Amino acid sequence: MTTTSCGGERRCASTSKFSSVSSSALPPLSPGGVYRPAVQAPFVMSRSIEAFDAVAQQAFRHRLAAAVSTTFVRVSADDIVLTITPASISVLARITADTEPNASEVARILRATTRVELEASLEVPLVEATTPVVISALPL
Repeated sequence: MTTTSCGGERRCASTSKFSSVSSSALPPLSPGGVYRPAVQAPFVMSRSIEAFDAVAQQAFRHRLAAAVSTTFVRVSADDIVLTITPASISVLARITADTEPNASEVARILRATTRVELEASLEVPLVEATTPVVISALPL
């Protein structure tokens, strides 16, 4: 995965890196389980981990869903899983999509959005937003 800081008005212009997982390398699914594509989008925020409580996390998920949704690709907050670690706050958002083209579109939207635009949409101060990566298969 390449990391590209999206600072100021500069747009992330690096090419996407697609992570492809061979179906033979995937663990077996439970009955009725499916694999779905997803986008991993790392963010680093300049706030304390205590300030990013459950209410702030829920708001972030809703705002991120709104920021990447289009007329053709609908993302809900329920499609987003956050993994949070202290840095300032490092947040890895995993956005599940229903198809590979929709996952690619979500990643394209995130790459085309400046850090300043993301800060406004997400209503959080961002230190860094690195290049999102499409994961071709994710067990649900």
